[in-house]
Amino acid sequence: MNRYETVFIIDPDVIESDQEAIVDRIRSLINQHNGRLLVFDDWGVRKFAYEIQKKKQGHYIRIEYAGDGDLVYSIERFFRIDFRLLKFMTIVLNKNVDPDSLPTEEPQTSFISAVTAEEPSAGPETEPPEANLAPEEESAEVEETPVEDETPVEDEAPEVDEVPEAKESEEDKTRPAEDETKES
Repeated sequence: MNRYETVFIIDPDVIESDQEAIVDRIRSLINQHNGRLLVFDDWGVRKFAYEIQKKKQGHYIRIEYAGDGDLVYSIERFFRIDFRLLKFMTIVLNKNVDPDSLPTEEPQTSFISAVTAEEPSAGPETEPPEANLAPEEESAEVEETPVEDETPVEDEAPEVDEVPEAKESEEDKTRPAEDETKES
């Protein structure tokens, strides 16, 4: 049994119930192939560096799971077939993982729980870190002495000498214009 990580991007225009259906399908594929879902990490909707299938952003999800090569093949086959998925990438984290060392509790896979976990709680506000100073640090005074700059400040932009206008060379004056020399 190997440990894998897969990051996939869902089209952001897909409704939330379809996104849940995609995650449920992945969970069922993992269970069908005797694998274990270890981590479900919803990164949310993020902007792309470049357009993918004429989309400028996508819903990123990262999962870690343990299983065999058949499981990875099945998941990637599902990703290739489903038009709602824009991109995916799977990497091997560890080979020959002991199944007993893996956590038995399955992570939460709902989008709502991932979004609410990122929002700050409405609990009491904490004091800024500056207010938590030790008593010795609060009483210590720092004397500031002004430092005078001995060099005078000049204009920031250096002066540029004016460029003299280009003068026609004697050779240019003696050469007849091309239009006059050509005959029709």
